[in-house]
Amino acid sequence: MIPHPGYRSIDKSGESDIFYLMQKNQALLSKKAIEAALRGNWKEAIELNKQILELNPSDIDTKARLGKAYLQTKDFTKAKKCFKEVLDVDPINSIAKKNYELAKDKVAIKAKTALDAKALVKEPGISTIIDVILLKGTAEDYVYGQELKFRVNKSSVKFVDGSKEVAEYTGTELVKSLHAAKNERIKVETFFAGGNGKSAKLILKAASPVFKAERQVVKPYIKKGTLKEPEIELTEIEEEQE
Repeated sequence: MIPHPGYRSIDKSGESDIFYLMQKNQALLSKKAIEAALRGNWKEAIELNKQILELNPSDIDTKARLGKAYLQTKDFTKAKKCFKEVLDVDPINSIAKKNYELAKDKVAIKAKTALDAKALVKEPGISTIIDVILLKGTAEDYVYGQELKFRVNKSSVKFVDGSKEVAEYTGTELVKSLHAAKNERIKVETFFAGGNGKSAKLILKAASPVFKAERQVVKPYIKKGTLKEPEIELTEIEEEQE
C-alpha cells in the first residue's frame, strides 16, 4: 500500500520518545507545583497544576493538589469540583473527602504560617528535623508549616492529623527526648516542613532544650606561628584524660 502524501508515520521508537518527553515535562511541572505550594504561592500552584492536567487530564494526584490550591484561595466552587472528580475515581480517599466537605462548607484550610526558613535551622537542644514515611496521603496533601500532633509510647512516636495517624517514627533518641519533655512538662510542637510523595520532613520544636545535640569536633587553639605542629583533635585529649 502506498501511503497518503500527507501521512507521516511514527515508529515505535518515535512514540516512546514522545511519551518520555511528556512524562519528563509532567514530572518537572509537578515538582514546580509542589514547590509553589510549599512556599504558599497558590496562584502559581494553580497555573502549574492546570498545565499538568492539560498533559494528563486523568491525573487525580494533580486534581487533588489543584483542589487544595483552590481551597487556599477560597475558590470553593472549583475546589469542590476537583475533589469530586478525585472521589469519582477514588471513593475512599479520606483526604479528598475531608477537603470536599471543607469546600462544600466554604471553609479554607487553616494552617500555621509563622514557620519560615529560619525556623528550619536546627537550634541545639531546642529543635530537631526528622524524615518520615507518610502512612496516609502524600506530602502534597499538607501545607508548609501545618501543625501535627504526636503521641509517644515506649518505642515510637506517632504523628496525627486530626484523628488520623499519618506517620510513625521509631528513633530511640527522639523517643527518650519526648518522654523527658513530657515528664518535665516541656511543650513540644511538630510542623510539616516539606517533602515529596510519601516522604516528608517534620520539625519538632521544644520550649526548652530536650533534644540531644549532635556532637561537634572542636580543634584546640594553636598559637600563630606554630602551624607546622601536628594538630590534636579534642577527642584525642579526652581519651588521654580518661
